[in-house]
Amino acid sequence: MSNDIDKQPIPGQPNIEIRENERVIVQEDEEVQGERLLETVYDHGTFYFEGNDLDAIDAAKQRVKETYPQTLLPVRESERTTEVRKQAIAKLLQTAA
Repeated sequence: MSNDIDKQPIPGQPNIEIRENERVIVQEDEEVQGERLLETVYDHGTFYFEGNDLDAIDAAKQRVKETYPQTLLPVRESERTTEVRKQAIAKLLQTAA
């Protein structure tokens, strides 16, 4: 996701979902239609790992190894993510005016 030439931040609460041999950038509140790849680790001062840190690091390393081949799949945004992006851009343009 990060090597696109027109890279820009993804607004909202994004995740990556594997759907029918493609990566789809979705919002956390969307219905799950495939395998979600991202897990919340830290949010507003709260850690979401259970167990000790070494177990969490080992689990994260294993997940990277398992999901790395999926980074080669084509990427698109869900309709909801596209709408969130449009709203963020419109708000930014209003603020700049």
